[in-house]
This record gives sequence, structure tokens and C-alpha cells, in this order.
Amino acid sequence: MSQVPRILNVKLKKTNFYTIQDPGPFTGVASPANLNDYEIIRGTYGLYYRGGKIGTVYELVNIGNNVLVTKDIAGYLVAMLQEAQDSGINLRVTSGFRTMKHQLELFQGNQDSSTVFVAKPGFNHHQIGIAVDFNVNDMEGRVYEWLVKNAYRFGFIRTVPNERWHWEYWGSWAEQQQPEWSKHKRLNHKQLSMFSKVPRIHSCGDGGSGGKFPVSESHWWTTLGASGEHTDASTEGMTNSWIGFSNEFLPTKFDREDPHWGTKKF
Repeated sequence: MSQVPRILNVKLKKTNFYTIQDPGPFTGVASPANLNDYEIIRGTYGLYYRGGKIGTVYELVNIGNNVLVTKDIAGYLVAMLQEAQDSGINLRVTSGFRTMKHQLELFQGNQDSSTVFVAKPGFNHHQIGIAVDFNVNDMEGRVYEWLVKNAYRFGFIRTVPNERWHWEYWGSWAEQQQPEWSKHKRLNHKQLSMFSKVPRIHSCGDGGSGGKFPVSESHWWTTLGASGEHTDASTEGMTNSWIGFSNEFLPTKFDREDPHWGTKKF
């Protein structure tokens, strides 16, 4: 006669498991471009982070289409725009530095929206002086793919998991003196690596490394013309946002096609 095995009352030791994330390449190895051909706008502009003022800048640069950025990051940004153009990529900045007045207007004009989140004045990263938005949806995702592969060299990384378009300068201030405002203890700006803010492995909206919000449907690659089988749609936006238009995880694609992509210094 067979016996029924008994389950003993065994106390198991609690074990915590951690995923060791790839930090990615360090940022900011490329030199800044010359700004002689760009319009300089002079004035007094406050910089804000998490509701508090961290400094003041007195010069902004018009990098095209009346998009203004702080002069401190303009050289790196222009260098990146020029290299993208030379590579056949129409990379454009769609939003740059925002004054307190501009952010207040955006915030007040968004009070009735239930789908678009606009930060309160003083809390939006475009008021820090290091944030820019790009036209990542263009060219069937090729703009985004180029940025993912190259932006780190110019000091720019993604910082918001569910916003593929939003990038910030967290480089080494190569060949420039680090501005005093960036040293403010509230910001404590320093050189980071590519995946410091948006981990290589994440799921948008998971409340952890993927942040609070999934990618909004208007920004799913399927909404922008990709195949209906795309991960953005199948996960209802709780995707890994390093996935590109073709539904391929871009860091792995680069590892396969160009194993040294994360070490280039040109």
C-alpha cells in the first residue's frame, strides 16, 4: 500500500532576490559644438527643481524654430543634432527650456484634461535647464533608434520611463566648466550612465523601476503605424520603453549588430 507523503512544518529562511541591472555606458564623451552661428537670447531666467529655485542663467540659445535651451547644454545638443543630420536622421528638438510663466500657462491650460499630465510650475524638468524633448516618433522610429544608440555620447539620457521623447543632459561637461547652478545640493548634477534613470530592464507603470504610468496609447508604436502585434499594444502600455518601432529591444539589437556601440568615443 502506497503512503501519502506528509508535509512537514518547516520554517524557510526569507531570501531577497535582486536583479543586477546593466548600468550602460557612461555619458558625455563627445565635444560640444561651436555656437557662433546660433542666436543668443540674453535675460534673467530662473532654474527650478522639485519646487525650489536652484539658480539663474542669463543666456539661452535658439537652436531652431524658436526652441530655446540653456547655453550650458547647447553645445552638446547642437553637436548631436549635427551628427544625426550627417547620418541621415532628421532629429529635431520639440521642447526645450521653460520659464516659470510658460509652465504656468501650460499647467492652467491643462486643468480639464484627464489624459495629459502637466507638472505644476517649479516641478517640471524643463525648468531645470537640462531637459529637451525630441521628435522620436518620426521616420518610423528611426529617430528614436538613433538617439538610443548615440545620445549618451553627447551626455543625454532618458529619465522618464513612459516618455520616449524626454531626454536630459547628465554628462561630464566635457571641455566646459560645470555651471554653478548644476552643483546645487537639491539637484547634485553629476555624470551618469545610460540606464541610470530608465533601467535597461523595466515595465512602464509597474510602480517600481518602470515608474507610475504606462506609455499612453497616443504614444504606442502601434498608434504611430507599427504592427498591431507590437508589445506596446499587447501590454497596454506596460512595455519596456527601450523597445523600438519594429518591436525589437534596441539595446539587444545594438549588441548583436555592433558589439562596441557602447564604447564609441568619436
